[in-house]
Amino acid sequence: MASPIQLSFERGEVPPISCVFTSNGRTVNGKMQPPAELLPRFLSRCLVLNFETVERKPLAAYLEQVWDKEHGPRPYPVEYFEHLADGMGVRDALNRLDSELLAPRPLGEISRILTDRKAAEIEQEAKKVNGFELLVDDAAAVRYGRQLRAQHLAASQA
Repeated sequence: MASPIQLSFERGEVPPISCVFTSNGRTVNGKMQPPAELLPRFLSRCLVLNFETVERKPLAAYLEQVWDKEHGPRPYPVEYFEHLADGMGVRDALNRLDSELLAPRPLGEISRILTDRKAAEIEQEAKKVNGFELLVDDAAAVRYGRQLRAQHLAASQA
């Protein structure tokens, strides 16, 4: 269903100003696709800018630079900035960093967080057999089956 703003654009009821719309699309076969709710007629009148995701290591280095410029307490381990960079993207990481700057954690708590994170990674790796994750419930099996079908479909179309 089209939103009222999309329909007003189609009827030519657009005020003589620039409008900026933001949305989160999803990556399909390595290419970012806008949300399905945005009609093709509406998108054809827009300049679509796709932003690539940022890898965790460069984002962690950037967070450390921001930390230094904001005069965050030192010394914080580099691994902790990698922990902050893990998530949904740059905005999420900067929000985490902002919270940390407002109320810095003691080094003992940071060490515990990093130890717990490392233990979780080791536990996750231990659940794998020959590089494959064990399917622990029906939902995981269904997701895995869908993943295999999608890969098979993509391979057959190529």
